[in-house]
Amino acid sequence: MSDGTNFYNKLLGYILWIDREGIKEPERVFIARESKVKLSCGKEYKITLRNLKLYLQDLKKVDPKIKSIQIDRLSRVGKLKWENKVDTNQDTKTN
Repeated sequence: MSDGTNFYNKLLGYILWIDREGIKEPERVFIARESKVKLSCGKEYKITLRNLKLYLQDLKKVDPKIKSIQIDRLSRVGKLKWENKVDTNQDTKTN
């Protein structure tokens, strides 16, 4: 649902579930849309899915215990807005 604003499906960030050998529960990492990732080449890049995948490939090279990484996109689905109604009933005026 949208009220005509640009809130629909706006990217807020990514949640990564990093599964490592020997660790029972996956590690949960939140990466905000405003964040930047630093690749092994030393350059920083804004968060896009493509850049995130490149960063995770670099991370796998550094940490060989990583078995898998699940990427969840965190986005705003919509916005509901209700107007405040002020009771302006003028029928009960007394003079």
